[in-house]
Amino acid sequence: MIAAAQEAEVGTLVLSSEEFAHAFPGRLARLKNALEGYDIHLVVTLNEIERRAGSIWQELVKGGAVVGLEKGIEQILSREPAIQPGLTRAFIDALAPHQTSVVLSHHRAPAAELLTNVCRALGLFEAAPETEAPTRASTLVLNQSLGVTETEILRSVNSWIGQAVGDLSAIPYTAIRNLYLNLFNTPIWRNSVPLRPITVPPAHVAEVLNRGRRELDDLRKLADEGRARIFGDLDTVEKELAMSGQEAHQAVSEQEARQPTSVSWGSGLPNTDRKTYVCFGVPSGGTSAVAGVMRKLGVFMGDDVTTNHEDQEMSNRDNPHRLQIIEKRNAAHKIWGWQDPHAVNYLNPIGPNLINPHYVIVSRDAVATMAHMRWRDREAKYAIGTIVAQQQRIVMFSLYCDAPVLFVSYEKLLTHPGSFIAELTAFLDVPPPQDEQSLIALLAPGS
Repeated sequence: MIAAAQEAEVGTLVLSSEEFAHAFPGRLARLKNALEGYDIHLVVTLNEIERRAGSIWQELVKGGAVVGLEKGIEQILSREPAIQPGLTRAFIDALAPHQTSVVLSHHRAPAAELLTNVCRALGLFEAAPETEAPTRASTLVLNQSLGVTETEILRSVNSWIGQAVGDLSAIPYTAIRNLYLNLFNTPIWRNSVPLRPITVPPAHVAEVLNRGRRELDDLRKLADEGRARIFGDLDTVEKELAMSGQEAHQAVSEQEARQPTSVSWGSGLPNTDRKTYVCFGVPSGGTSAVAGVMRKLGVFMGDDVTTNHEDQEMSNRDNPHRLQIIEKRNAAHKIWGWQDPHAVNYLNPIGPNLINPHYVIVSRDAVATMAHMRWRDREAKYAIGTIVAQQQRIVMFSLYCDAPVLFVSYEKLLTHPGSFIAELTAFLDVPPPQDEQSLIALLAPGS
């Protein structure tokens, strides 16, 4: 590229790439050799470190990665150069540029401010007034940012495709990914699915913010030493960092005071580690989402399971067949279960064959349930009557089944998914998930 610029008699060549950061630490000497003999103006752009970490995870997933947020941030902290506090100083020491400019940005700043600072850093306003920046900023084409829900959906797609083809490079993965990115960018999607920003998991907040403070301290020293010019207000960025720390603390506090999404009662058999879980409710009532989380938490829910997580060996079968499956599963698994929204209709006759049954019951508003496609071809009066009758049957069963019951509100579950996951893991007596965000994404409508 440098040779082509020389041939074209270019006076100033701008080389811009996020990949330059990956020259740190082992390839800085090679980069210096490539730029030997040229006057280097090093321009470093830095946004808030916690948003930087989330953006890097997002870009990894856009590139085909399947790593979850918790593990992803852990890997980014250990490997990603852009999160290392001494990155700018290392580049200055290695490249010895004749000039270094550091452009700071934060999420509350308008695009015009960022563009103005970049142009000032490059010296473009020596001949053009700064007032042009706001006008030009309106034409900026920005990278598409995803929320945690969209990123988790794309991560699941990557996993499914990877399992199917093995190597993503063997298929037109970018085209597949862009189908989802285009969907996420539509007004219909955004109006239906609120944007949930990617935030650093509580386990890593302290380390990320510590690195952010060290980074800002080093930038101040570089400026005081006359080795770098700062474009953007360090004090403002520092205040944003402090505010992020307060928000993180508040998020942890809110997490500790999660709103309940369910009620539970009953006790199982003593002195046994055997359990049988049955997840049911009414059709289109949220049982699929709950069963999907149960499977992710390690509960065996059947061999022949649909995309709705319904067990085909138990759904739409007669009781003699169900009893055969129960006998088979009891012999093969200490802990197992199944999901069938209609299970309440046959649990009484087969219940005595279940070992230490535990019931996960999902309740949903009748009107919301009726709006689903399974009920659209029925007259509203008939659909509501059927749904309410089923709900009454479920309530009576839950009160007299003499077994542990977790009675879940689907509406509360959507509002407080973290609370629900904590309650479900406690009821299932399984360890808390390492990657809670992937389970939260599974609970999102349409996932």
